[in-house]
Amino acid sequence: MTTYSIPPAAVPVAPIDVQIAEIASCQHGFIHLHQLHALGLTTSGVMKRLRSGRLHRVQPRVYAVGHTALSFEATIAAVLLSIGPGTFVSGRCLAFLNGSFPRGRPFVEVTSTRRHRGLQDATVRFTRSLPAKECTTFRGLASTTTPRMIVDLAEHLTAHQVAHAIHEARRRGQLRYPSLEAAARRHVHRRGYGTLIEAMRLHRSGSAGTRSFAEDDFLRMVLAGDVAMPMVNVHVQGRRRKFEVDFSWPELMLCVEVDGPEHDLPAQQAKDAERDRQLAACGFEVIRVPVAVLAAGADKVIDRIAQLSA
Repeated sequence: MTTYSIPPAAVPVAPIDVQIAEIASCQHGFIHLHQLHALGLTTSGVMKRLRSGRLHRVQPRVYAVGHTALSFEATIAAVLLSIGPGTFVSGRCLAFLNGSFPRGRPFVEVTSTRRHRGLQDATVRFTRSLPAKECTTFRGLASTTTPRMIVDLAEHLTAHQVAHAIHEARRRGQLRYPSLEAAARRHVHRRGYGTLIEAMRLHRSGSAGTRSFAEDDFLRMVLAGDVAMPMVNVHVQGRRRKFEVDFSWPELMLCVEVDGPEHDLPAQQAKDAERDRQLAACGFEVIRVPVAVLAAGADKVIDRIAQLSA
């Protein structure tokens, strides 16, 4: 049975609600049922505080103290407390928190050495063991390390998406490449190992991976047209400096930019025009594809590649 300690600050005799608040202040505003019982609170005492609004159940055996407005990080903390030791924020949840892959709607994802069911709005991934070298903390939350996070992402994302997570983690100083290589060697039998190795190859080639779901969709559409794999978000030499281009086929001297709504702004259009002029001066053809007409733009690019390849 899991034991839960009471912080020393809560030991001196005090009104029980003060002690509850002191414990919760060390745990992102939450307290576990076992901790309430350790303080001497009976089941009827817990129910009384639930009815009065002093406690609010947020996960099995976990209660928010005096509030119900939970931040995303607080929601994660409640899940960690509910499952207990050996549980860590991981995968896409951690990538959203640390900014290496902040796409889509955030959701709670943890990896645990404990099997657990019944949690609200949380995904628990069971593992028989989690080496200490792959465990750390992030913003006060138990988490996997960034290299382990990348390994986990490879089970659920594409190689270009994982390459972007690697790029962002390194840019933010959260990842050393030798540590990622070591993590890859430890997980050669994982389901996403092939994706991980391809993502690492893309990163070494200079690719920042796909930066948005729109870029993911465009890449999928273009490749469905049986064209060569483009370079994705690599730097291309313009007349005076290098530019990161969404998609490029260097052998065809072709660059493609997938433009979101912000490219409709006059200031951005001026920057785009200057960028296109510099690339054109070096012999590149630039095609801009608005997100609003992504499918039609992909067809145009496929046709243009066929013409250039003839």
